[in-house]
Amino acid sequence: MSSLINTVCKNPSLRRGVLALFAIGVCLAASGRAQDADLRAPSGAVAGTASSIATAGTGTATFYLVGPSVALKRDVDLGTEILLAAKDLQSAGKYVAILCANSCSSVDFFVAPSKPVSQTFLVHP
Repeated sequence: MSSLINTVCKNPSLRRGVLALFAIGVCLAASGRAQDADLRAPSGAVAGTASSIATAGTGTATFYLVGPSVALKRDVDLGTEILLAAKDLQSAGKYVAILCANSCSSVDFFVAPSKPVSQTFLVHP
């Protein structure tokens, strides 16, 4: 009875086979992760100005951008910069960029408010 409690597998060759399969699985997971897409968020993005997000990797992927006034989806090539137009970043706030190839990765970034173009004062009579 104690051998059944303390031993996962009595057969040593089966135990080595399970260990080998586990090691192969870990290696495959690590190699698959190395080819995933990587995003680098823009630094110092300002509302109403164009910016870009750098990517790493090869192949194609689907890019999603979600922010205060925008939600967009487009196909992109990995290893190039994803250009964001001024209208894509027209509002200040928190944005989430998501890139999906074999798996999805995301990065959060903040868009700072721009300087006001004009200022109006209302005075109560």
